[in-house]
Amino acid sequence: MLQARFTLRCLPLFLSAGFACAADVPSFEADPVIVTATRMAAPRSSLSSDTTVITAKELQQAGSQSLGQVLSRVPGVEFARTGGLGQPASLYLRGANGNQTLVLLDGQRLAPGADGSSAFDTIPVSMIERIEIVRGSASGLYGADAVGGVVQIFTKSGKGAPSGSASVDVGSDRTFGGSANVGGVVGDTRFSVAVDAHNSDGFNLTKPTSSYYEADDDAWRQRSANANLSHFFGDNVEVGVRGTYVDTQAEYDGGKFDKDPLSHRTQSTGAAYANVKVNDFWQSNVLAGIGRDRYVTKSSYPSNTATTQQQFQWTNILKSDIGQWLLGAEYLRESLDSSTTKYDQTTRYNSSVQAGWQNDFGPHHLQGNVRYDDNSQFGGKTTGGVGYAWRFIDGWQLFANAGTSYHVPSFVDLYYPSWPGFAPASNPNLKPEEGKSVDGGLRWQNGSWKTDATAFYNQIDNLITLNANYTPENVNAARIRGLTLNGSGLLGAFELAANVTWQDPENEDTGKQLARRAKVYGGASVAQTIGDWRWNANWQAAGQRYDDLANTKPLAGYGKLDLGLDYQIAKQWSAGAQLLNAFDRDYELARGYNTGGRMWFVNLRYTGA
Repeated sequence: MLQARFTLRCLPLFLSAGFACAADVPSFEADPVIVTATRMAAPRSSLSSDTTVITAKELQQAGSQSLGQVLSRVPGVEFARTGGLGQPASLYLRGANGNQTLVLLDGQRLAPGADGSSAFDTIPVSMIERIEIVRGSASGLYGADAVGGVVQIFTKSGKGAPSGSASVDVGSDRTFGGSANVGGVVGDTRFSVAVDAHNSDGFNLTKPTSSYYEADDDAWRQRSANANLSHFFGDNVEVGVRGTYVDTQAEYDGGKFDKDPLSHRTQSTGAAYANVKVNDFWQSNVLAGIGRDRYVTKSSYPSNTATTQQQFQWTNILKSDIGQWLLGAEYLRESLDSSTTKYDQTTRYNSSVQAGWQNDFGPHHLQGNVRYDDNSQFGGKTTGGVGYAWRFIDGWQLFANAGTSYHVPSFVDLYYPSWPGFAPASNPNLKPEEGKSVDGGLRWQNGSWKTDATAFYNQIDNLITLNANYTPENVNAARIRGLTLNGSGLLGAFELAANVTWQDPENEDTGKQLARRAKVYGGASVAQTIGDWRWNANWQAAGQRYDDLANTKPLAGYGKLDLGLDYQIAKQWSAGAQLLNAFDRDYELARGYNTGGRMWFVNLRYTGA
């Protein structure tokens, strides 16, 4: 009864911009409700947007050691990292640059480093309740940086009767760690507290061919915590606070330039929010939050730099006879603090207003949005998007989307100081990148089987790249064309899935392939449950890529197989084992960096629910 009471109370409040009730959105497995695609909750099958949802159950079954490894299995997504866990990582949605994908944590922008990229890969998988991925330009909804798409991470928020869960795991490279969570609903209050801690001796990050090579293993350590607390005042008002903290220390290689360096990164987010059902037609949500990313290196070239983002969001969802309307306003203050590097400017502001609309007309679905941003450095920018979907036969749907986007240069691109006698390391005259994208295709679903084919095109003007002297500059454009095929379903007791993407990520100024992006990549998986046992196999592959803009440093294509086995010991106890890169393939995600080879992990889990 308590769970039913909470669900009914939460229903009118989940229509928020990824706020408090997002993790409890009512859905069934074949057709989950999405909030990220339009910032208004809607069944995935009714939307025109190209989306993927990853649930907590799927995260557990994946057995991945990092969020980046989870996302690398998603259609249209490529992942790269300079070595093992704790090292810098990049996510490429539909061939866009790593800093052209917006990452949200519980509705807030994940604070980026000074270079403009967020350390998404350090968020522990154990703390995540749900992930929503939206592919395609989305600046009309979220402003700057959503050029390739949006990844929104929802942390655990507590539901049902209070209960706890815990896990411990050990594995290769003397990896050891564990996590614990307690949460639930007590009367009109819901809560969740989660902690995670892991250590590893690591492996040697670099190859002997790298100028940064050191003949040693590179250890890492991580401590994380997350908390959510909210209270319902009657049936129409929810007020809450939440926060996340991640502390990561990782050794890396500096070769003859920098002996045994160490990085120390701390990320934190905090927010207070209120979700108010004003009446049957008006839902209003307010969030005030702050995010911080501090990166410190202990080395021959020490650094101590922090970026802070202060955010305020006011989102209103209005129901009418002709559809749902979105009206909102946002404010973002971004600041940079560095005790080791002097930047000419360290603060900028962005204010925005936006409007959106979506509605179904029988088998037809229409959605649209427009947004105006006023940036203190770059002035005003208007972006938007439209989408259409048509369920022309039962089980079949045609869809199409078009949108515009932009990305502002980072503080590093604009103001990083130059060394005497060397070419400039930054360019204060850089312009924002601007994108135009279209996509469309066909979806089919029949029972457990579903498949889709999506063609996409993204033109990015004023692309920021490094020239031969490593000075950032705007080039004419990048052009990314491609096609993604994706399918999944049940064949007897077997769970099958496969996806493949063909793309042409081209720098139009030079005709060269964009760095670290393949022209073809994808994967396939199979899983089966037999009584208390469950096994799975996941194969991933990518074609040749290049590690540089000039396409002189090739990264060979590769394929790797991951295996997993789980056993349900008792109702609340289970154990699992994973064998990653089962055939010990030697491949690179970044030139000169190792990926760990064959690795094994075993775990023991307790679920109190």
